[in-house]
Amino acid sequence: LLFILCVPALGPLFAPGYFFDAHDGRHSVFYLVQFDASIRDGALWPRWAMHHIQGYGYPTFLIQAPLGLYLAEIFVLLGAGFTLAAKLAWSVGVLAGAWGAYALVRHWLTRSATPDSPPGPEARAGYGLRDTAVAFTCVIAGVLYTYFPYHIGDMYVRGALNDALLLGWLPWLFLVFDRLLLGGAAPGWTRRLGFAILVLAGTLLTHTFALL
Repeated sequence: LLFILCVPALGPLFAPGYFFDAHDGRHSVFYLVQFDASIRDGALWPRWAMHHIQGYGYPTFLIQAPLGLYLAEIFVLLGAGFTLAAKLAWSVGVLAGAWGAYALVRHWLTRSATPDSPPGPEARAGYGLRDTAVAFTCVIAGVLYTYFPYHIGDMYVRGALNDALLLGWLPWLFLVFDRLLLGGAAPGWTRRLGFAILVLAGTLLTHTFALL
């Protein structure tokens, strides 16, 4: 249900053409072209964009975080054109953010709601109604996060691929660190710590200024 409700936000991505008039609309495709050229040239961790600065090249990918470009490159290697690959990367980011907002709000609403002892039949019915209400609340949270004006503007006004993908990471970042900090030294803390490290690393590799 959440993903179905989020599909209209992706509508312009699947329309013909591309929004090159967006602020960074050209960059999101041109950087991918340069990234793909470096990958095909054997640089599996690209640093140099060989066709920038009138062909002299520039260390673009020391500044431009690479993870979103790797995501788009997967679609390029699967046969998509560069503009379609950028659109598909945006779509993944939007749906990941919606799912993350759902998971984060569900965590907040249910982390202290588990009964200490097995409930009776009447209590189980009440828990069923509560769980349904929680699920719908989480769907609403995911939809609101998806249609948040800055989120939509990041894609269609700014055309900033990495910014939009960063918003896909943020709910997961809050979720894994909330679980880590609240769980403390309880069993499974190493697993929670590992997830937190991976999500933080993914966030920093998606947007250069996320650390700030």
